[in-house]
Amino acid sequence: PPNASRFYYTTKRLYEQVDILVKDYNPNYVSPSDYMCIYDSQRIILLHLDVLKDCKKLNGQELAWELEKYLMKLYGIFGCISTYCEKLENKSF
Repeated sequence: PPNASRFYYTTKRLYEQVDILVKDYNPNYVSPSDYMCIYDSQRIILLHLDVLKDCKKLNGQELAWELEKYLMKLYGIFGCISTYCEKLENKSF
């Protein structure tokens, strides 16, 4: 079943991993403007998900639909990383 708390903590961990990727590995995986977009979205999305995880009136299918909206937003925000990884792989050949 959908679980808003797990979704929140998984999303939070995803943002942490992007920070590690950019700071400790290869900053070329994310352009500076995309990184700022990711960084900006973090406070807004995590704030909304924090409220959602404490909302007890949403459950089952309603909660799944609400979380799906955030999943689509996250896909759009983090899609830039896979795009840059593909570009880097193509350059190495």
